[in-house]
Amino acid sequence: MSGTDVRGAARTRTTRETEISLEITVGGQQAAVVATSFAPLGHMLDALCLYAGIGGRVSAAGDVAVDPHHLIEDVGWVLGEAFDDLLSSREGIARYGLAVVPMDDALVRAALDFSGRAYCRLGGIAPETLALGTDLGTWREFFWAFCRTAGATLHLDVLAGENSHHVVEAMFKATGMALRQATALTGGGLLSTKGVIG
Repeated sequence: MSGTDVRGAARTRTTRETEISLEITVGGQQAAVVATSFAPLGHMLDALCLYAGIGGRVSAAGDVAVDPHHLIEDVGWVLGEAFDDLLSSREGIARYGLAVVPMDDALVRAALDFSGRAYCRLGGIAPETLALGTDLGTWREFFWAFCRTAGATLHLDVLAGENSHHVVEAMFKATGMALRQATALTGGGLLSTKGVIG
């Protein structure tokens, strides 16, 4: 792997509800340093970064005493913006990623396309299922926000799962693995029969 494989981006977002700053790289060996004011989110981001091969740092704080929803969604939003910057025209990347992750009772499949079109689907489990201090619907908002700003299509299918912690963690790990595949450099041009992404 050459130094030219490493790509990076930085983004911030400050609102009355959240304050987020991140600097990320892909294609290198550096680990990410994650600090959030909602510990379950930090745990999931650690997993996502490890399996995606994301380095750098993520700092995120928000009004989690009210509800972790704002912070979870906004981190997805900012991370998606960074990936949109990092991938630019999408030229020379694999574009697609597919991963299936088993985690004890949980089995999750993630199919990802940096298509320029935002879409996110969570299938196979009820969004009101309680998980890690909130519900699966709130965790889905992380992925929806990422897809909106990254210009990505993501299908997350929970194929099996009884323990909601395992389900959410498998979602993040599977998405991370799909991200690593989709952002890999191919040495070729733009993978699009239209000749344009979006």
